[in-house]
Amino acid sequence: MKLRYNESHQFYIMQVTDTHLGTYPFQENDKKTLHKLQKAVEGLKPDLIVFTGDIIYSLKKHFAENPLKSFEAFIHFVNRLETPYVVTFGNHDAEPESGIGRAQLWQIYQEKCLYKPLIMGEHLFEDRYSYLVPIYDTTGQIIHQMCFVIDSGDYSGTNHSYYAWVAPEQIDWFKEAVRKYSIPDKKYQHLMFQHIPIPEYWLASLDIQSGEFSEDIGENLSWSTGQTATIPFKNFVASPEVNSGLFYQMLMSQSIWGMFVGHDHDNNFDGVYKNIHLIYGQSSGYNTYGTLPKGVRMIYLNEIDGCIETQTVQYDC
Repeated sequence: MKLRYNESHQFYIMQVTDTHLGTYPFQENDKKTLHKLQKAVEGLKPDLIVFTGDIIYSLKKHFAENPLKSFEAFIHFVNRLETPYVVTFGNHDAEPESGIGRAQLWQIYQEKCLYKPLIMGEHLFEDRYSYLVPIYDTTGQIIHQMCFVIDSGDYSGTNHSYYAWVAPEQIDWFKEAVRKYSIPDKKYQHLMFQHIPIPEYWLASLDIQSGEFSEDIGENLSWSTGQTATIPFKNFVASPEVNSGLFYQMLMSQSIWGMFVGHDHDNNFDGVYKNIHLIYGQSSGYNTYGTLPKGVRMIYLNEIDGCIETQTVQYDC
């Protein structure tokens, strides 16, 4: 399915993140999440939905008895929305001790998704799938924008960082994809989506254009691991402690308008660092921690002037 701007030269992307669906059959909080999401899609009418990870839980301690069934039920639900959609995974979708793998989830999406957009340039590093989603102009002949969807992994498994970082192999893929699919006279137009924020989100928090920076490390870690932590910061970006250099390639490419992540449920800011927007989605699921209202993030693209705008939309507004 080829995505293209409509006759009014508009294209709308909805970012949905951290739905955290638990055991299937779904319980009250999960049913509430799916009901609210359905109403949001019906009201906002996106042309593409991007799910940026932590779609499901995969551990029993996080209310997941049968994660593969939960993910398949999620896919069947989204199919009923009759809107093109893509997925990437977070740190909870297929945790190392869960007994399931990211490849299994990706296979379910590939086989069961009824509204799959055209995907290009697939790349596999270990068990992480990254790929490109082109958005064509109104004629359907020329690529106007490219969405880079990167699997940022889960945990590093080292003493260097709690969370994983985007691997050098993935960064090499990004660099080559930018070169191969570069669009003449189109700078700072492309979008990136992944789950875990990169370290530069700390710097973007110094220049917040909109939204809130209120993630609490104690609440974050107590939910995920049962641990508590004390850090010398009022608020927190749960990025890897290792900087693998993805932002440098984004900067050098002169092609990226912004990156969209999830992961931190009480951050939903749009911050700017070196003219690149580093943006959080709006935490979308009720079966998890968070004090911010649940909702989605909308991204509005204009073909005529190349303008890109984004805002969070709360479910109950």
